[in-house]
Amino acid sequence: ENNRHTDSKHAKWRNKIFKRDSFVCQCCGQVGGKLNAHHIYSWHSHKKLRHVVSNGITLCQKCHNRFHKNYSRKFNTKKQLTKFLVEYHYAQ
Repeated sequence: ENNRHTDSKHAKWRNKIFKRDSFVCQCCGQVGGKLNAHHIYSWHSHKKLRHVVSNGITLCQKCHNRFHKNYSRKFNTKKQLTKFLVEYHYAQ
């Protein structure tokens, strides 16, 4: 399995996600800071989608960690992300 942190293809994917989302967390609205490019359909279980830009969303580190605390790190789906974003929005 590729190491995401040393994979140039992954770095290009991540940068495209950040640029598309204007370096803003799509959950809480944080601008800049520690951002993560989150795979909507998980890296682990959707290998063909790993570097597809539409399979990524910018989350700050806090929101990203909260998502994975709620939904683990494998077999993640768009349905989980949508539920998380709606619940987080209403929790504010």
